[in-house]
Amino acid sequence: MNRITIVTANIIINVFIATIVVELFSDDISMNILYVVLCLVIVLFILRKWNYADWKFKRWCKRSGIHFSKLDVGYNQHMRRGLYATDDIKTGDMLIEVPLTSCIHEEVLPDTTLVEGDYILSTKLMLHDKSSGKFEGYMDYMPRDPHLIADWSDTEIDRINYPRGYELREMQKKDNEIYPKSMKRYMDLVRSRRIIYRYEASHVLMMIPMIDMINHGTTPENNGFEIDTRIEDKYIRLYSPRNYRKGEEILMSYGDTESGYESIDHHLYRHGFFAG
Repeated sequence: MNRITIVTANIIINVFIATIVVELFSDDISMNILYVVLCLVIVLFILRKWNYADWKFKRWCKRSGIHFSKLDVGYNQHMRRGLYATDDIKTGDMLIEVPLTSCIHEEVLPDTTLVEGDYILSTKLMLHDKSSGKFEGYMDYMPRDPHLIADWSDTEIDRINYPRGYELREMQKKDNEIYPKSMKRYMDLVRSRRIIYRYEASHVLMMIPMIDMINHGTTPENNGFEIDTRIEDKYIRLYSPRNYRKGEEILMSYGDTESGYESIDHHLYRHGFFAG
């Protein structure tokens, strides 16, 4: 059970208990029992609803042949969703295995611009979303509003004390104006989650379920560490780039030296967070 469920459930249960105690002073015992049962049913329904999204996604992963070990979906103290170690992990351990057929991907020419590539893959993402087909469980689990820099208010930009944030916001707004408004969510999902494999003859843009849930992070010893994914036997496999203790969040560097942006700008423009 995740932290959001525990905190909110405790609040609801406390409210119900207080209400039940008051009701128990009434003379109608049968109504008191009915009221207690009703309260319990409501609490269980709410708990099921909160956990339903995680449960539905993991069920979809299982049906789609996606396997993962020594990790699971979890939440930190700020209620940020990510992947957390359920056991001690050693460097080189295989953590996630995703069939290529369970990824949304598109092959483009090496000279395709960043925005063009985003739009091409976003179009494919939208078609899968509208069709409610094999990727429904994946599409439903992704954020409805990724909230990238184009959506930031002046207050949010002022808070990070990085004036160039205003320039990046305008740049992204102009990029968004090129395409239909209905594409914005899909463009933002691609910007913030896609992984690119660069080959001499082509670039492969990929949305990789489960792997794209790994949050950004760095270590004190190293400015960042790259994700270790390999395409093997028609699967994409994620191997741990370092050791993790049980309960620790799995992290990777979101840096992309070939994106055309410096590190801070890249994180703001592509992922919607400040890593200054």
